[in-house]
Amino acid sequence: MIASRQERGFTLVEMLFAIGVLVFGITSLIGVMSVGVSTRRTAEQRVRSSVVVEQVLHRIETEILAQLDSVAEAESAEDLDIPPLEGQLADDYAGIKYTVRYRTDIDFPYLVLATIHVSWLSQGESVAQTFHRILPRQKPFSHRVQRHSR
Repeated sequence: MIASRQERGFTLVEMLFAIGVLVFGITSLIGVMSVGVSTRRTAEQRVRSSVVVEQVLHRIETEILAQLDSVAEAESAEDLDIPPLEGQLADDYAGIKYTVRYRTDIDFPYLVLATIHVSWLSQGESVAQTFHRILPRQKPFSHRVQRHSR
């Protein structure tokens, strides 16, 4: 039997070209995946920093502001004897540090502006976020209720 010339397969050049296109596509996908993983890590750290800020605010309200005796007489954060928290490590999240500074305004003596600076390392670079929260200069509600319920 004579093989007919109508039966054809892929040539070696066509196979090499198809493999090249496949390798290029897979390499592109790997690059996109690494960017996605990096973005996810950054977003995760930002969420953790927000959680740390909420924990710090809770600590300030329950421990620091709850111990104030004469809030009405104080005119500034220095008068309230609120020490700034410098370079504190977050309890539940390794690698996250925070600093808290306080500022008051003479026009609004019953409010304290807490500036919380949170920082962490991301891929060897320092990343930071700053949060500002206004806190009332009074004992927390739970402490005031306990005082009247006794």
